[in-house]
Amino acid sequence: MAEPPATRRFRSLSPAVSVLVLGLLLATSVRADPVMPTTVGVDLTLLSEESYRRLDGLGLERTCLLRLVQEGFAVLSVARAPRVRIVVNDLEDVVSLHAIGPTITLTREVRYQEGSAGSELHLEVAQKLVELARLASRETAPVVPVVPAVAETPPPVPASSSLPMPIQPSAGVDAMVRLQGLDLAVRIGLVVAPAKGLGMAVTSSLCPSQGLGLRVFEWQLQAGALYRYPVSERIELSAALVAGALVHDYALADPTALSPTGTVVDLLTSTPLALLWNTMSGLRLGARLAPGLSSSSRQHLRTTQSGTQILWQRGALRVEAGLVAGWEFP
Repeated sequence: MAEPPATRRFRSLSPAVSVLVLGLLLATSVRADPVMPTTVGVDLTLLSEESYRRLDGLGLERTCLLRLVQEGFAVLSVARAPRVRIVVNDLEDVVSLHAIGPTITLTREVRYQEGSAGSELHLEVAQKLVELARLASRETAPVVPVVPAVAETPPPVPASSSLPMPIQPSAGVDAMVRLQGLDLAVRIGLVVAPAKGLGMAVTSSLCPSQGLGLRVFEWQLQAGALYRYPVSERIELSAALVAGALVHDYALADPTALSPTGTVVDLLTSTPLALLWNTMSGLRLGARLAPGLSSSSRQHLRTTQSGTQILWQRGALRVEAGLVAGWEFP
Protein backbone atom coordinates (compact mmCIF):
# COMPACT_ATOMS: atom_id res chain seq x y z
CA MET A 1 0.00 0.00 0.00
CA ALA A 2 1.52 3.38 -1.06
CA GLU A 3 2.26 5.95 1.63
CA PRO A 4 0.61 9.38 1.49
CA PRO A 5 2.73 12.20 -0.04
CA ALA A 6 2.96 13.99 3.33
CA THR A 7 4.42 10.89 4.98
CA ARG A 8 7.01 10.42 2.25
CA ARG A 9 8.07 14.06 2.56
CA PHE A 10 8.57 14.07 6.30
CA ARG A 11 10.45 10.75 6.17
CA SER A 12 12.72 12.19 3.52
CA LEU A 13 13.78 15.12 5.71
CA SER A 14 17.52 15.34 6.03
CA PRO A 15 18.90 14.34 9.45
CA ALA A 16 20.86 17.58 9.33
CA VAL A 17 17.62 19.51 9.76
CA SER A 18 16.80 17.69 12.98
CA VAL A 19 20.32 18.14 14.31
CA LEU A 20 20.29 21.84 13.48
CA VAL A 21 16.90 22.48 15.08
CA LEU A 22 17.72 20.44 18.22
CA GLY A 23 21.02 22.26 18.57
CA LEU A 24 19.35 25.63 18.36
CA LEU A 25 16.65 24.57 20.83
CA LEU A 26 19.34 23.40 23.24
CA ALA A 27 21.21 26.68 22.90
CA THR A 28 18.00 28.60 23.53
CA SER A 29 17.09 26.57 26.61
CA VAL A 30 20.49 27.29 28.18
CA ARG A 31 19.56 30.95 28.56
CA ALA A 32 18.03 31.62 31.94
CA ASP A 33 14.74 33.03 30.72
CA PRO A 34 12.06 33.13 33.45
CA VAL A 35 9.26 33.43 30.86
CA MET A 36 8.24 30.24 29.09
CA PRO A 37 8.55 30.69 25.32
CA THR A 38 5.48 30.34 23.12
CA THR A 39 5.31 26.96 21.40
CA VAL A 40 4.81 27.04 17.63
CA GLY A 41 4.25 24.26 15.11
CA VAL A 42 4.57 24.53 11.33
CA ASP A 43 2.19 22.34 9.30
CA LEU A 44 3.13 21.63 5.65
CA THR A 45 0.76 18.70 5.12
CA LEU A 46 -1.56 20.69 2.85
CA LEU A 47 1.17 21.08 0.23
CA SER A 48 0.80 18.76 -2.74
CA GLU A 49 3.86 16.94 -4.13
CA GLU A 50 4.03 19.41 -7.03
CA SER A 51 3.83 22.41 -4.67
CA TYR A 52 6.42 20.85 -2.37
CA ARG A 53 8.86 20.52 -5.28
CA ARG A 54 8.07 23.95 -6.70
CA LEU A 55 8.58 25.70 -3.33
CA ASP A 56 11.55 23.50 -2.29
CA GLY A 57 9.59 22.45 0.78
CA LEU A 58 12.63 21.11 2.62
CA GLY A 59 14.51 24.40 2.31
CA LEU A 60 11.37 26.38 3.16
CA GLU A 61 10.79 24.37 6.34
CA ARG A 62 14.44 24.66 7.37
CA THR A 63 14.38 28.48 6.93
CA CYS A 64 11.11 28.89 8.86
CA LEU A 65 12.16 26.69 11.79
CA LEU A 66 15.52 28.41 12.07
CA ARG A 67 13.92 31.86 12.07
CA LEU A 68 11.35 30.88 14.72
CA VAL A 69 14.07 29.60 17.03
CA GLN A 70 16.13 32.77 16.48
CA GLU A 71 13.11 34.86 17.52
CA GLY A 72 12.77 32.94 20.81
CA PHE A 73 9.91 30.59 19.99
CA ALA A 74 9.87 26.92 21.03
CA VAL A 75 9.27 24.83 17.90
CA LEU A 76 7.23 21.67 18.40
CA SER A 77 5.79 19.04 16.14
CA VAL A 78 2.15 19.66 15.18
CA ALA A 79 1.30 16.30 16.78
CA ARG A 80 2.40 17.66 20.19
CA ALA A 81 -0.34 20.36 20.13
CA PRO A 82 1.68 23.61 20.14
CA ARG A 83 0.02 26.78 21.38
CA VAL A 84 0.14 28.32 17.89
CA ARG A 85 -0.13 26.16 14.76
CA ILE A 86 0.76 27.72 11.40
CA VAL A 87 -0.55 25.95 8.30
CA VAL A 88 1.34 26.55 5.04
CA ASN A 89 -0.49 26.13 1.74
CA ASP A 90 0.32 26.91 -1.91
CA LEU A 91 -2.33 28.49 -4.13
CA GLU A 92 -0.34 28.44 -7.41
CA ASP A 93 1.22 31.93 -7.17
CA VAL A 94 0.44 32.65 -3.50
CA VAL A 95 1.85 31.06 -0.34
CA SER A 96 -0.91 31.19 2.28
CA LEU A 97 0.01 31.24 5.98
CA HIS A 98 -2.82 30.49 8.41
CA ALA A 99 -2.02 30.89 12.14
CA ILE A 100 -4.41 29.14 14.56
CA GLY A 101 -4.20 30.03 18.24
CA PRO A 102 -6.42 29.18 21.20
CA THR A 103 -8.66 32.22 20.66
CA ILE A 104 -7.52 33.93 17.45
CA THR A 105 -6.94 33.08 13.79
CA LEU A 106 -4.73 35.19 11.53
CA THR A 107 -3.84 34.91 7.83
CA ARG A 108 -1.03 36.31 5.68
CA GLU A 109 -0.20 35.80 2.00
CA VAL A 110 3.09 35.97 0.10
CA ARG A 111 2.90 36.26 -3.68
CA TYR A 112 5.58 34.90 -5.98
CA GLN A 113 6.13 34.28 -9.68
CA GLU A 114 6.59 30.93 -11.34
CA GLY A 115 10.23 29.90 -11.16
CA SER A 116 11.14 32.41 -8.42
CA ALA A 117 10.63 30.07 -5.46
CA GLY A 118 14.12 30.30 -3.98
CA SER A 119 15.92 31.59 -0.92
CA GLU A 120 14.38 35.06 -1.20
CA LEU A 121 10.87 33.60 -1.13
CA HIS A 122 11.85 31.37 1.83
CA LEU A 123 13.10 34.40 3.78
CA GLU A 124 9.94 36.39 3.04
CA VAL A 125 7.70 33.49 4.07
CA ALA A 126 9.72 32.99 7.25
CA GLN A 127 9.39 36.68 8.09
CA LYS A 128 5.61 36.57 7.67
CA LEU A 129 5.43 33.34 9.65
CA VAL A 130 7.33 34.87 12.59
CA GLU A 131 5.05 37.92 12.44
CA LEU A 132 1.97 35.68 12.66
CA ALA A 133 3.43 33.70 15.57
CA ARG A 134 4.26 36.90 17.44
CA LEU A 135 0.81 38.40 16.91
CA ALA A 136 -0.93 35.19 17.97
CA SER A 137 1.18 34.95 21.11
CA ARG A 138 0.44 38.56 22.02
CA GLU A 139 -3.29 38.01 21.63
CA THR A 140 -3.38 34.75 23.56
CA ALA A 141 -0.82 35.08 26.32
CA PRO A 142 -0.69 38.66 27.66
CA VAL A 143 -0.12 39.12 31.36
CA VAL A 144 -2.39 41.92 32.51
CA PRO A 145 -1.99 43.06 36.10
CA VAL A 146 -5.24 43.38 38.01
CA VAL A 147 -5.58 46.93 39.29
CA PRO A 148 -8.47 47.72 41.63
CA ALA A 149 -10.84 50.25 40.19
CA VAL A 150 -10.65 53.66 41.80
CA ALA A 151 -13.56 56.01 41.42
CA GLU A 152 -12.31 59.28 40.06
CA THR A 153 -14.24 62.50 40.21
CA PRO A 154 -14.13 64.21 36.83
CA PRO A 155 -12.81 67.75 36.97
CA PRO A 156 -15.46 70.46 36.80
CA VAL A 157 -16.03 71.78 33.32
CA PRO A 158 -15.77 75.57 33.24
CA ALA A 159 -18.73 77.37 31.74
CA SER A 160 -16.51 79.01 29.14
CA SER A 161 -15.51 75.61 27.68
CA SER A 162 -18.92 75.09 26.04
CA LEU A 163 -18.88 75.79 22.32
CA PRO A 164 -20.49 79.15 21.44
CA MET A 165 -23.46 79.22 19.08
CA PRO A 166 -22.36 80.25 15.57
CA ILE A 167 -23.30 83.83 14.69
CA GLN A 168 -23.82 84.85 11.05
CA PRO A 169 -24.34 88.52 10.16
CA SER A 170 -25.34 89.15 6.57
CA ALA A 171 -26.26 91.85 4.07
CA GLY A 172 -27.97 91.79 0.71
CA VAL A 173 -30.11 93.40 -1.94
CA ASP A 174 -33.72 92.34 -2.54
CA ALA A 175 -36.25 93.07 -5.26
CA MET A 176 -39.83 93.67 -4.02
CA VAL A 177 -42.71 93.02 -6.40
CA ARG A 178 -45.71 95.35 -6.70
CA LEU A 179 -48.30 96.06 -9.38
CA GLN A 180 -46.40 98.98 -10.93
CA GLY A 181 -43.03 97.19 -11.06
CA LEU A 182 -40.06 96.27 -8.84
CA ASP A 183 -38.46 98.17 -5.98
CA LEU A 184 -34.96 97.50 -4.67
CA ALA A 185 -34.37 97.16 -0.95
CA VAL A 186 -31.18 97.05 1.11
CA ARG A 187 -31.32 94.39 3.81
CA ILE A 188 -29.22 93.35 6.80
CA GLY A 189 -29.70 90.28 8.96
CA LEU A 190 -28.36 88.23 11.85
CA VAL A 191 -28.63 84.46 12.35
CA VAL A 192 -27.74 82.70 15.59
CA ALA A 193 -28.07 78.94 15.00
CA PRO A 194 -26.01 75.73 15.00
CA ALA A 195 -24.68 74.32 11.72
CA LYS A 196 -27.65 71.92 11.72
CA GLY A 197 -30.65 72.71 13.85
CA LEU A 198 -32.99 75.38 15.16
CA GLY A 199 -31.91 78.92 15.94
CA MET A 200 -32.96 82.56 15.76
CA ALA A 201 -33.04 85.07 12.90
CA VAL A 202 -33.42 88.86 12.85
CA THR A 203 -33.77 90.83 9.61
CA SER A 204 -34.31 94.46 8.66
CA SER A 205 -34.63 96.21 5.29
CA LEU A 206 -35.18 99.66 3.83
CA CYS A 207 -36.97 100.05 0.49
CA PRO A 208 -37.22 103.47 -1.20
CA SER A 209 -39.91 103.82 -3.88
CA GLN A 210 -41.73 106.45 -5.84
CA GLY A 211 -44.89 106.98 -7.80
CA LEU A 212 -46.51 109.72 -9.80
CA GLY A 213 -45.83 112.81 -7.66
CA LEU A 214 -45.15 110.57 -4.62
CA ARG A 215 -42.15 109.48 -2.54
CA VAL A 216 -42.36 106.32 -0.39
CA PHE A 217 -40.02 104.74 2.16
CA GLU A 218 -40.82 101.31 3.64
CA TRP A 219 -38.82 99.96 6.56
CA GLN A 220 -39.38 96.56 8.12
CA LEU A 221 -37.98 94.80 11.19
CA GLN A 222 -38.71 91.10 11.84
CA ALA A 223 -37.49 88.33 14.14
CA GLY A 224 -38.32 84.66 14.58
CA ALA A 225 -37.14 81.05 14.35
CA LEU A 226 -34.79 79.62 11.71
CA TYR A 227 -33.70 76.09 10.82
CA ARG A 228 -30.37 75.35 9.10
CA TYR A 229 -29.76 72.15 7.14
CA PRO A 230 -26.37 71.36 5.51
CA VAL A 231 -26.94 69.67 2.14
CA SER A 232 -23.19 69.04 1.71
CA GLU A 233 -19.91 70.35 3.03
CA ARG A 234 -20.31 73.55 0.98
CA ILE A 235 -24.07 73.91 0.41
CA GLU A 236 -26.62 74.86 3.06
CA LEU A 237 -30.39 75.40 3.10
CA SER A 238 -32.27 77.47 5.68
CA ALA A 239 -35.92 78.24 6.32
CA ALA A 240 -37.36 80.75 8.79
CA LEU A 241 -40.65 82.06 10.11
CA VAL A 242 -40.36 85.71 11.16
CA ALA A 243 -42.81 88.42 12.17
CA GLY A 244 -42.54 92.11 12.90
CA ALA A 245 -43.46 95.63 11.87
CA LEU A 246 -43.72 97.24 8.44
CA VAL A 247 -43.42 101.04 8.55
CA HIS A 248 -44.78 102.85 5.49
CA ASP A 249 -43.76 106.52 5.19
CA TYR A 250 -44.94 108.67 2.27
CA ALA A 251 -44.90 112.27 1.02
CA LEU A 252 -47.01 113.72 -1.79
CA ALA A 253 -45.69 116.46 -4.04
CA ASP A 254 -49.14 118.13 -4.02
CA PRO A 255 -49.34 120.31 -0.88
CA THR A 256 -53.10 120.77 -1.37
CA ALA A 257 -53.77 117.05 -0.72
CA LEU A 258 -55.76 116.17 2.39
CA SER A 259 -52.82 114.17 3.82
CA PRO A 260 -49.66 115.17 1.95
CA THR A 261 -47.41 113.22 4.36
CA GLY A 262 -47.90 110.37 6.76
CA THR A 263 -46.56 107.20 8.43
CA VAL A 264 -48.50 103.94 8.78
CA VAL A 265 -47.43 100.80 10.66
CA ASP A 266 -48.63 97.30 9.70
CA LEU A 267 -47.93 93.77 10.94
CA LEU A 268 -45.77 91.71 8.57
CA THR A 269 -45.04 87.96 8.62
CA SER A 270 -42.62 86.26 6.22
CA THR A 271 -41.08 82.85 5.51
CA PRO A 272 -37.56 83.50 4.15
CA LEU A 273 -35.89 80.61 2.33
CA ALA A 274 -32.15 80.75 1.57
CA LEU A 275 -29.64 78.64 -0.38
CA LEU A 276 -26.07 79.44 0.73
CA TRP A 277 -22.65 78.42 -0.59
CA ASN A 278 -19.67 78.32 1.76
CA THR A 279 -16.92 79.61 -0.53
CA MET A 280 -14.23 79.48 2.16
CA SER A 281 -13.97 79.34 5.92
CA GLY A 282 -16.74 81.61 7.20
CA LEU A 283 -17.84 83.38 4.00
CA ARG A 284 -21.37 82.61 2.77
CA LEU A 285 -22.85 83.64 -0.60
CA GLY A 286 -26.29 82.76 -1.87
CA ALA A 287 -29.83 83.66 -2.83
CA ARG A 288 -33.04 84.08 -0.84
CA LEU A 289 -36.79 84.12 -1.46
CA ALA A 290 -39.15 85.56 1.15
CA PRO A 291 -42.90 85.48 0.54
CA GLY A 292 -44.85 87.41 3.15
CA LEU A 293 -48.20 88.82 4.21
CA SER A 294 -48.90 92.23 5.71
CA SER A 295 -51.94 93.14 7.75
CA SER A 296 -53.23 95.47 5.01
CA SER A 297 -52.51 96.64 1.49
CA ARG A 298 -51.28 100.15 0.69
CA GLN A 299 -52.29 102.46 -2.13
CA HIS A 300 -52.22 106.19 -2.86
CA LEU A 301 -54.90 107.71 -5.07
CA ARG A 302 -55.50 111.06 -6.72
CA THR A 303 -58.95 112.23 -7.80
CA THR A 304 -59.17 114.26 -10.99
CA GLN A 305 -62.00 115.44 -13.21
CA SER A 306 -61.54 112.33 -15.35
CA GLY A 307 -61.72 109.97 -12.37
CA THR A 308 -59.50 108.32 -9.75
CA GLN A 309 -55.82 107.78 -10.56
CA ILE A 310 -53.58 105.25 -8.72
CA LEU A 311 -50.28 106.89 -7.81
CA TRP A 312 -48.72 103.95 -5.92
CA GLN A 313 -49.97 100.56 -4.80
CA ARG A 314 -48.72 97.40 -3.06
CA GLY A 315 -50.91 94.48 -2.05
CA ALA A 316 -50.98 92.68 1.28
CA LEU A 317 -49.27 89.67 -0.29
CA ARG A 318 -45.55 90.45 -0.69
CA VAL A 319 -42.71 88.64 -2.46
CA GLU A 320 -39.05 89.44 -1.94
CA ALA A 321 -36.13 87.84 -3.80
CA GLY A 322 -32.47 88.73 -3.83
CA LEU A 323 -28.82 87.97 -3.15
CA VAL A 324 -27.15 87.64 0.24
CA ALA A 325 -23.59 87.62 1.57
CA GLY A 326 -22.65 86.76 5.12
CA TRP A 327 -19.84 85.74 7.43
CA GLU A 328 -20.09 83.12 10.16
CA PHE A 329 -18.38 83.42 13.56
CA PRO A 330 -16.66 81.59 15.11
